[in-house]
Amino acid sequence: EEFVKVWFDEAGQYLVPDLAKEAKARSLRLLKAMDENDFSDQRIKILMGNPLLLTLLCVVVLRVGEIPKKRAAFYQRCLEILLGKWRREQTGGEPLLDVKTAMDILRPLAWKLHQENRRDNVKRLEFANFVEKCLASQKNRPTGLQILEWLHRDTGVFIEYAPNQYGFMHLGLQEYLAARHVVMASSDETLLDLLASQGDEKWWREVLLLLVGIPDHQLFAPFMTRLLPGILKNDRADLMRDMLTEAEQTDYSVFAKALQDKKTSVGD
Repeated sequence: EEFVKVWFDEAGQYLVPDLAKEAKARSLRLLKAMDENDFSDQRIKILMGNPLLLTLLCVVVLRVGEIPKKRAAFYQRCLEILLGKWRREQTGGEPLLDVKTAMDILRPLAWKLHQENRRDNVKRLEFANFVEKCLASQKNRPTGLQILEWLHRDTGVFIEYAPNQYGFMHLGLQEYLAARHVVMASSDETLLDLLASQGDEKWWREVLLLLVGIPDHQLFAPFMTRLLPGILKNDRADLMRDMLTEAEQTDYSVFAKALQDKKTSVGD
C-alpha cells in the first residue's frame, strides 16, 4: 500500500491540479479495491508482490481509471498503454507501429518462445528476421532491427537481459501473448490440442489459465473438453479450481459430460 501511495503522490506532482486530484481519487479506489474480497480472491493479487507489475498496475489505473480484476485484462491494458498513447506522450513522437501491428508481431513471437522453453535469449538478428517475415506483405515498413530498438528503448516491452540477449520485460507478458495467439488462431485446433497436452507442465500452467481468462471468444468449451480428461485422470482439483477462478466465461455442460463419460468408462 505504501508503494501505491508514494507512486501516485509522485505522479501527481507532474499533473495539472484537476488531473492530480483525479489521480489521488484513483489511488484511493485502488487501495480500497486491494483490500476487498472480490479483488484479493483473484490471482492478480499475487502480482502485487512484484514491483514492476505493481508499477504497471498503477500506470493502468492512472491512465484508464479502471482496476482490472483478471490478469488477462491487466496484461492487455499494460500492452495497450506501453505500445500506445502513454509511451507516445513520454517520448514526444508517434509510435513506430500501431498497437494492432505490434501485437500481430508479439503474439506469434511469444508463442514461439514459449514452445521452445525460452524467455530471455532472443538475438537481434533472430528477432529481426522473425519480424520481417511477419510484415513481409507490408510496404514501407520499418526494419526488424528498428522495431527491436523501438520495443526496447521506447516501449520497454522488450528488454536486454545480457548483450545481444533480449526477451519480454516480464514472463507474464509472454504467457499472456502466447495465450492470445491461441485465441487469434482459434481455427487451428492443433494449438488447442498442444496446449491441452501441457496440463501437467509448470511452464505452461499460466498460459492455460490466461487463455480461459481472455474475454470475447468461444474457446472455453472446446479447450476444457480436451483438458478435462487429464484433470480427472490425475485428480488435478487444484488446476480445475484455478481454471474456474480465472475463466471469463464458463460452460458447465462440459464438466457434466466429462463426468458422465468417466462414469461410463468405469462401468464398462
